[in-house]
Amino acid sequence: MGRLALRAEQGLGDQILFSTLLTEVREAPPPIVELDERLLGLYRRSVPGFEYTSPAHAANAMTECRQQLPLGSLPSLFRRNAQQFRGQPQALLKPDPARVQLMQATLGTDRRVAISWRSFQKGGRRHIAERKSIPLEIFGALAGSGVRLLDVQYGDVGAERAAFDVAYPGLRVDVPGLDLREDIEGILAAISTCALVITASNVTAHFAGAIGKRAWLVYLAANPPFHYWAPGDDGRSLWYPSVEVITSPQWSRWEEAFEAIAERLKRERQ
Repeated sequence: MGRLALRAEQGLGDQILFSTLLTEVREAPPPIVELDERLLGLYRRSVPGFEYTSPAHAANAMTECRQQLPLGSLPSLFRRNAQQFRGQPQALLKPDPARVQLMQATLGTDRRVAISWRSFQKGGRRHIAERKSIPLEIFGALAGSGVRLLDVQYGDVGAERAAFDVAYPGLRVDVPGLDLREDIEGILAAISTCALVITASNVTAHFAGAIGKRAWLVYLAANPPFHYWAPGDDGRSLWYPSVEVITSPQWSRWEEAFEAIAERLKRERQ
């Protein structure tokens, strides 16, 4: 009869988002799932029962498939109303225990909050990236909150980091040698050692939600940058139960949002 092929979406975050529905796909034989090369080992360990392939090898791997379906079409089958989101997994992916142990030994016992502040979009979507990105300097409001900020932001942001470190020495910390674009396993291990993730709408939010790590996704004016960050009645992401959406219709400036976040962090330390 042939097999079902589930094709990758373009963005890494979108692939993770829609893959939360994989376990609801009950086909025999199991489908072949196309994912970014950087995700393959992680999914083979965390979500067994499927055959995984990368875009570079998908054409050969899927030659016998009878039907192809984009991962982004799964919600039309399994999430047709808000009630069906009650079936979302608390955690889909499992960080590598050995990497987590090594990361904990490397970073020590300080209370850490993982942060990510910028989204990168191409071409005509750059205005979306600007709207949902948070200036790194705004995170300086957290300086008196009893935490250190573990930087897991990908991309060319060296100038922002340098300016922040001058203004707030010692507040931001890096994972020595961690490739924040290619080493997804390392990023997940780093996030898992933190008490919390505070992030803009970018792939870091998907990483946190996928491993079930407590996270605060921040945006202004109660205006979600994408539909999947519209909160449910409990203020949490419908897709990722561990991700709380932090926003307010009264917030027109990032300073207002982070004043509230800093106060909340201080209260949690009391």
